[in-house]
Amino acid sequence: MQSLDDAASSLRCITMAPILFDFGFIKLYGYGSMIALGVLLASVLAIVDARRRKLPRFEAVFPWLFLSMAATSFAGGKGLWWIMSTSAERASIASGAGFVYYGALLLVAPCTILTLKLFRVPLLPAMDTLIMFIPFTHAFGRIGCFLAGCCYGCHSDGPLSVTFHDGIGLNGVAVHPVQLYEAAANFAIFAALWFWLRRMTLPAGSLFGLTLILTGSSRIVTECFRGDVVSALWNNETAAPGQCPTGLTQAQAIGTVMIFVGLLWLAQLRSLGKR
Repeated sequence: MQSLDDAASSLRCITMAPILFDFGFIKLYGYGSMIALGVLLASVLAIVDARRRKLPRFEAVFPWLFLSMAATSFAGGKGLWWIMSTSAERASIASGAGFVYYGALLLVAPCTILTLKLFRVPLLPAMDTLIMFIPFTHAFGRIGCFLAGCCYGCHSDGPLSVTFHDGIGLNGVAVHPVQLYEAAANFAIFAALWFWLRRMTLPAGSLFGLTLILTGSSRIVTECFRGDVVSALWNNETAAPGQCPTGLTQAQAIGTVMIFVGLLWLAQLRSLGKR
């Protein structure tokens, strides 16, 4: 029992900093490094899956598709953060701070569909291939958030709590490592899609709807442990840094919409299949 207590105490004392390596002339930041690693691995796996599905033209147009997704992801993530942030927070945009995952997703989805149609890639199978890597890359992004100390959790004295120092979020307070909770959830979603659901005989486009449902559901749950949500929708009460949300948050509202859209999508596929 003593050894377990010592281990828990050591875990609570873990400190993080946003810079992985400082070579003097260049600094390697954890957040950017994790995003780059996730995108690189996702690109390789997407091509592997497209070959398995024998998707015509997918590999040939993938560089253009990649550029489209990267540009719209950056624009959507930064754009929604800009809308949600204060004037003081906007001053830090030049340093690379500020990004909202849902903003990226909401812009990437329609632009990716348009790009696939433009290059005449079979739409539904291609969407099934690409959608699997949304939770995959998001998981790496959340690990990057953990290294940077942003998107932190609410206060916790439990055995899994961590304390950040020199991070870009809340420092010196023991909090839930909610970034790792969400990373684990997203890796689990990707594993279910890659190792199980994609091997089942499902109508083309099914993985798209299932990913929306699973991703929205996981975000609704993990959002309950966030400590950086200043206020909730339809609730005038403002949460202090490190306090759990006091009502339905914007991310939970969007997650609910994603579940609804995913269910409608699957219902529409089923209806088309019957016809």
